[in-house]
Amino acid sequence: MWGPAVKLGNVDSSVVLMEHATNRNLHIHSEIIPPAEFLSRLDRDPVVICLPSRKDTFNLVALEALLSGCPAIVSTKCGACDFLDEVYPGLPYVKIDPNNILGSYDSVVDLLENYSERKIELIRYLTKVTPKNWGSSLAEVYGQSSTSDAQAVDALASSFGEYRKAINNFFHA
Repeated sequence: MWGPAVKLGNVDSSVVLMEHATNRNLHIHSEIIPPAEFLSRLDRDPVVICLPSRKDTFNLVALEALLSGCPAIVSTKCGACDFLDEVYPGLPYVKIDPNNILGSYDSVVDLLENYSERKIELIRYLTKVTPKNWGSSLAEVYGQSSTSDAQAVDALASSFGEYRKAINNFFHA
């Protein structure tokens, strides 16, 4: 399961993922889960959030998922990794290095094969942990410039511009 796809050139990322899965004889069930349904689905179905970002300032999705008790696979290039390691030391989640994906293979397989046990470990951790203070605020993190390329920034700005127009039309209609 995953949320809305992004474009890789002119191709939808979900198409690329499904092609790779098919070539490797993997069967993936994909579905967009509305945020309002996420927690109820988490209690009912096995859900793993995977954030394989190569360039990411923070990625609040990783934080929200893990702190909701959803096992996650998070790129070390997500700023959330540093935050989670500092504020929640020992938090059980899988980290992947985009420059060495296979280095995390055993951890990913362990998570998938032992999902129930890993989810219980995560929930136990969350019930006992006292978050540590962090040197930066989320506002400071989000205020930092991204390392993404100009084309991606322009595409994102264009998308949000259309979204913003739709919201304005909705509220001012």
